[in-house]
Amino acid sequence: MIKLKKCPHCGSDVMLCKLNGLTYAVYEFSIVCPGCGLETKISVNPNANCCFDMGKAVDEIVEKWNRRESTHEHDVGRSDCKL
Repeated sequence: MIKLKKCPHCGSDVMLCKLNGLTYAVYEFSIVCPGCGLETKISVNPNANCCFDMGKAVDEIVEKWNRRESTHEHDVGRSDCKL
């Protein structure tokens, strides 16, 4: 089962989408937040690799979406931050 973290911007649940372009030479995968529109997208060309694995492409975008930078004391979102 694919587990996606909530949107880091607004906290809404997000959706994983496979987008079809005008040609089937490139697949686009997108994770989008319907709450604020934040989106992460990747494009893959299955013709570039004879052993294309769609599951690997999905794993890649999920990993990108779920990655969060560590918290530093200069983060803008912190209430004790002095700019």
